[in-house]
Amino acid sequence: MRVGDTAPNLVLTLTDDGSPVDLTGSQISVILESGVKTVTKSATGSSDGVLVLLWNDGDTDTAGIYNGRVRVTFSDGKVQTWPAQGNFFVTIHE
Repeated sequence: MRVGDTAPNLVLTLTDDGSPVDLTGSQISVILESGVKTVTKSATGSSDGVLVLLWNDGDTDTAGIYNGRVRVTFSDGKVQTWPAQGNFFVTIHE
């Protein structure tokens, strides 16, 4: 992505021990941190573990390498973070 882009959507598949996680009815937050800027977005998820984050104006206005993680609050109130260790990365170029 480049600064100012709002496409493509960020699409991730969450798994647990190799099986897709049912995200139906869950609250999903995607946290991206660059050291300069933090972007926290809600995302939608499906029963096959796929989540989609839609970018808005301003989300990608700062170039950098963003460390990402996903925090899911399931309908029963339990919370789980992906990845369990480390981060995934999103790069926004000038």
